Amino acid sequence: MVEALLDDKEFGAHYVMITGNAKLVYFKAYYYCDSLPQFCYLFVTNSTDYPLKSINEANSKVIAMLKKMGYRNGCCFIQRDLDYDELNFIEMGYRLDGVTSFHLYKNMLGIDTIKIITDYVLFGKTNEKISPQTGIYDKLGCYL
Repeated sequence: MVEALLDDKEFGAHYVMITGNAKLVYFKAYYYCDSLPQFCYLFVTNSTDYPLKSINEANSKVIAMLKKMGYRNGCCFIQRDLDYDELNFIEMGYRLDGVTSFHLYKNMLGIDTIKIITDYVLFGKTNEKISPQTGIYDKLGCYL
């Protein structure tokens, strides 16, 4: 299999779902640091130069897809690559991400996805709420 080389900007969108209601809680940009070995370090921030209008257009389609697929509770992420001003989906995970972004949005937004997932596994429901924030840039954060 031959795939296109991903050499432009990469973004990630994180969703939390409670009883079928999905919400985009975090949109991030990846900045790979020049190092040896290459791509050993990654700077991630939710402060991006990607147009909010395009994020919102894709967001409504992703939420519709999640509902159609029957996802009800938990979290997922979607990685996207910006290639010549076109946003392409490159990976999706219906799980916590490997770079532990869930810690950041717990501290920034008060959304505890570990508790949401654990509650559903143990009790079939949760009392957690999705943050009432109005926009994905209301609070800024980053990690290395």
